[in-house]
Amino acid sequence: MAETVLVDVDGHILEPADLWVENIEPQYRDRAMYMGKDENGLEQWFSEGKGDTFLAKGTGANLATIGKSQEWRRKNIYENPSVTWEEGRAMNPAACDPHERVKMMDEEMIDKSILYPSLGLGWIGATKDPELAAAYCRVYNNWLVDFCSSHPDRLYPAIALPWTDVQESVKELKRTATVGPRAVMCPGSPPHDIAYGDPHWDPLWAEFQEQDMPPALHVGAGGTSTSWLLHPEIQVPSWWSFSNTSNIQLSFMSFFQGGVFDRFPTLKLVVLESGTLWMPYLLERMDEKFEIVGFTTEMKHKPSTYFKTRGWISMDPDDEFGGITAQLLGADRMVWAYDYPHSDSSQGPVKNLSRVLKQLPEEDQKKVLGLNAIEIYKLN
Repeated sequence: MAETVLVDVDGHILEPADLWVENIEPQYRDRAMYMGKDENGLEQWFSEGKGDTFLAKGTGANLATIGKSQEWRRKNIYENPSVTWEEGRAMNPAACDPHERVKMMDEEMIDKSILYPSLGLGWIGATKDPELAAAYCRVYNNWLVDFCSSHPDRLYPAIALPWTDVQESVKELKRTATVGPRAVMCPGSPPHDIAYGDPHWDPLWAEFQEQDMPPALHVGAGGTSTSWLLHPEIQVPSWWSFSNTSNIQLSFMSFFQGGVFDRFPTLKLVVLESGTLWMPYLLERMDEKFEIVGFTTEMKHKPSTYFKTRGWISMDPDDEFGGITAQLLGADRMVWAYDYPHSDSSQGPVKNLSRVLKQLPEEDQKKVLGLNAIEIYKLN
C-alpha cells in the first residue's frame, strides 16, 4: 500500500516590497515595481510610476490575513487600512522565511509545497514592455529559487513568465529548466486578451510539452477580466478572487475549442484556485456540444477524453464538494491546495481534507493528498 504523502500544490509567499527596486538590473531600476502611497496616503502597488488597481487603497495586507476574523479585516483592512504590507509579512513569518515555512509545514503535517507569488499575482498586466516584464520575472524567479533551495525536498518554486511576449516567456522557461522540480503560473485571464487556444501561444505550449511540465491556470490578471468588465464593483479585494473563477473556466475551455491538446499531444494542464464541482459539469456540457459542433474545432475526441489523462484540478481543504468531484472525475484527476497565507485560506488543512474526502477509498485519498502531485511535477 502506498505511503500517505501530503503535497500542497498552491501555497503562497509574501515577497519583500522592495524586491524589484533592490535587485532589478540598473537600466530598469527607475521603472521597477514598488509599494508606494496614493494621493490619500494609502499603500498602493506601482509599476512604471503608475498605480495598480490590484493592490490599492491600503488593502494589500489582506493577502496576509489567514485566520483573521471578518471583524478584524473590516476594521483593519477595509474601513481603516492601518496594516501595511510589511506588517502583514511580519504576521506570517512562514510566508517570508523558508525555515519558518518548513516549520509550519511540519506542524500542519504537510510534506511538500509548491510556492506561488502574492504581489506577483497582479504584475502580468503591469507593463507592456517585454524586456521590462522579463526583467521583473528574472528578479522574482532568482529570489524564489533561492528561497526554496535551502529545503529542496520540501519547497518548490512556481516560476513567473513574462507573458507580455511569447518568445521572452519561452526563454525564461528554458532558463529555469535546470533548477529542479518547479511549476509555472498561467494567469486566469489570458495576456493581451489572446485566448490560450490561439496559435499565438503555440511556441510556449511546445516548450511546456518538451519539458513535460504542465502550465497551471491560477487566479491572476493577465488581460481583461471578463467578470470585472461586466461588474467593476467586484474588484473589491477578496471578491476578485472568486470572480476569477469565470476567467479560469473560459481559459480552460479555450484549450479545447482551440485544439491545443491535438496540436500538442502530450501537453498537460493543471487548474488551480477555482473550486471543483464546476469541472464535471463543464466537461459533460462540452462533451454534449462536441457531438453537435465538434467539426468547428480541431478536437478529435470529446473534451473529457483529454482530461482523463492530461488534466487535473485542485480543491481547497474545506471544499465540501471535493470528495464528490473526485468520485465524478476520478481521484487521479484531483490535487489539493492550501493557499496559505491568503485571507481565504482555511486553517488546519489536514483535518479538513480528512473530513471532506472520507467517502473515498483510502488509496484514492492518497492520490488526492499527494501521489498525483508527485507524479505531475516529478517531485523528489
